[in-house]
Amino acid sequence: MSLPAFAFYYSTLVTIASGQSLCGNYANIKITLEETCTKSKVKQGIRDGFDASPTGCSHNFRKELFLITGKTDMESVNDYLDGLCDSATKQAASTAGSATWKAIVDAGADLGEFFKGDGFLNLETGNFRQDSSKFNPDRFIYTGEDPRLNDHYPTTEASYKVGQAIENFEETVQTKTLQVPAGTRFVEGCKNQAVMCCWERDRQYLDGNGNCRAQNCANKDPGDNTNLCWTDDGSEVIPYPGTEEEGPIHCHGFAWSDKADDPISQAKWNTLFYVSMYDHLYKRGYVENAVDVQDMCGCIEDMNPVTRADCSEVDAVMDYNVAVTGINGLSVTAVSGTYKLEFQSCRGIIFNTEQRKNNDLSAHVWSLVLQDKMSTDTLNKIFEVLVGYDNPNNRQNEDACAEAYELKYGKEYPDE
Repeated sequence: MSLPAFAFYYSTLVTIASGQSLCGNYANIKITLEETCTKSKVKQGIRDGFDASPTGCSHNFRKELFLITGKTDMESVNDYLDGLCDSATKQAASTAGSATWKAIVDAGADLGEFFKGDGFLNLETGNFRQDSSKFNPDRFIYTGEDPRLNDHYPTTEASYKVGQAIENFEETVQTKTLQVPAGTRFVEGCKNQAVMCCWERDRQYLDGNGNCRAQNCANKDPGDNTNLCWTDDGSEVIPYPGTEEEGPIHCHGFAWSDKADDPISQAKWNTLFYVSMYDHLYKRGYVENAVDVQDMCGCIEDMNPVTRADCSEVDAVMDYNVAVTGINGLSVTAVSGTYKLEFQSCRGIIFNTEQRKNNDLSAHVWSLVLQDKMSTDTLNKIFEVLVGYDNPNNRQNEDACAEAYELKYGKEYPDE
């Protein structure tokens, strides 16, 4: 970004009646940082001003921090600085403006139908995007970037139009708070602070995901990353594999804070768009619900048990101005026009081992509990769906299905 993340201002040597004074020279001290506000970065900026102080200061840097923040110990200073950063981020998120899904709907998508795993976006075969360099000119008549002109599985105009809308809408989703998608079950809310999508088919070829190929893309599978344990439609429980082969499925989810003003809570429907439409439909071509008795994407309490799911999270990033205005005078504000949402694989936690478990939904919800953003009761409800939670990122953890099934139903899980 062109603007500095921190700009420190102070007219040199402020004195108060008690005789205490700041030693730091904070005038014109500016530090460019990477779009985040942390206590360590704020302290470093203040230190730069302190180190530029005139000779003869009667106290050290720790005392300087106490005077600036009005605190008397470092733990309180750190909490105060964290709070300033957090407040500035929340304020920027609350004033970012909002957007609806109108651009996607106007392009022809039926959102209720889509999230159920139905409609032309899910049932057709063909690309939303493609790299012309992936087409061997000795094997194909057309080798360009317009998927509507492909030799095999040409994309329909309807799918192409929605794909273009998804690509164009991605920029809006990075800067505006997306509202709940109208006409879907999500308008009722999700009790357990998480959403999961599970796909059973790959409709797009030459993108490096799934096993759909340019000349063989009928009923092909997504990348397999989990095990379906059983289905329960309220009247019948069907364990897998049992007498039926589940086939490769791919599950991916996200979770948010129980604090309504937390940026990750405000941006939960942005993350839904990113996971379901941009990252998996548009980029990978993953479509259709994994089993008939559940939607393709739904609140996690409405999904059937699986051993694990991949995970995305969102960060609100922006530039900040930090100003020292005197004793007990420190402020942090977000720079107008720099607010942006960035999506990435979830950063995991050390989870029962010495290995950090990234890109795993169960590890991510644990991290929310540790940050006091989710209750243990909600965590336990989520773990009734992510039954392999005790061994995250294990894609071969079929035993977790048997253990969870036997605990829930009091009978033996069927052998393959």
